[in-house]
Amino acid sequence: MTLTKVLFGIGIVAGLLMFNRTKPILLKIVLVALALSMALAFFEDYININIPYFGFGFLTLGFTVWCGIEGKWTSLVIGLFAFLSFLWSYLNWSLIGELRFLMIAPIIIYIWTLIKKRESENALSILTLLVFFELSDFLILMRQWIKLI
Repeated sequence: MTLTKVLFGIGIVAGLLMFNRTKPILLKIVLVALALSMALAFFEDYININIPYFGFGFLTLGFTVWCGIEGKWTSLVIGLFAFLSFLWSYLNWSLIGELRFLMIAPIIIYIWTLIKKRESENALSILTLLVFFELSDFLILMRQWIKLI
């Protein structure tokens, strides 16, 4: 089992443990769908990998748009970085390493959200899922740097 799958598993469990704190029913649906799409990544040999991959991409885009409409800017940044990572990986654009390095920004924003706005943030469960995804992206870059040394 790779480090990415372990981080996905931790993110899924941590996000689903906060299911009751998620207020709007729409966010609960997005949380369960994100957890399902991340969990399906464990079975990439048995299930077509495109289904959970595109599901994750469209759900992060929807969550980012919802955060923009609601004016939740810290959540929007975290969702936007997750969507950009999906988009960059799918379209195989260059500069993916720089984007992975920038994943430190949503991780820091998430830590700030945990410290300052933990009680008022309704989408903390979704943010937890997305941050563990972004952390796995960042650690992929760190592993590549270590191999170069």
